[in-house]
Amino acid sequence: MHHSPTDFGYEFVNWTGKSVAFHISKKWGKTLSIRATIDLFHRLHLTLLRPRYQPAKGDAKKQAWFKKALQKFADRLEPEDHLMFLDEASIKWSATISRMWAEIGHQPIIPQIGGHKGVHIIGAVDPRGDRGFFRFTPRLKAPQFIEFIEYLLHEIPTGKIYLVLDNAKVHHAILVQNFLQLHSRL
Repeated sequence: MHHSPTDFGYEFVNWTGKSVAFHISKKWGKTLSIRATIDLFHRLHLTLLRPRYQPAKGDAKKQAWFKKALQKFADRLEPEDHLMFLDEASIKWSATISRMWAEIGHQPIIPQIGGHKGVHIIGAVDPRGDRGFFRFTPRLKAPQFIEFIEYLLHEIPTGKIYLVLDNAKVHHAILVQNFLQLHSRL
């Protein structure tokens, strides 16, 4: 079970009783019921596990330093200022993860298959004010990011707005940099 179904040319992404029974039939010409396939899994010391995505690993020391520096910054803000955390998310077509058969102790990893169909959401939360601002957009480029910042400026009419962002390209696009030069509240 170290190989995924896609390694054998199948379109399904995980091993289930049904998919393994199909593979056995195709490769060796032997017909097994799904129940017999599951019994075989147990005899081979396999178990049902939910796969996990494998996120990029962060640096714990850098994260701790950032949290401390951010808290120092937040402590110096004026009462009318706003410290907000902004990020984007994409809702895209992708495989649904469910439990699958795998060797005990070896959690399966499913590669994310990207696609262009979906919708994006931009959101900013203000933990001190216990509120958030969100917008859906069909694209996530500099003009849409600027539209969202304009929305924030409109919804928060007073005080400076400090945005904590990740390093997405859209955040430091030239168009965005030019926009920020014109708005001293940001």
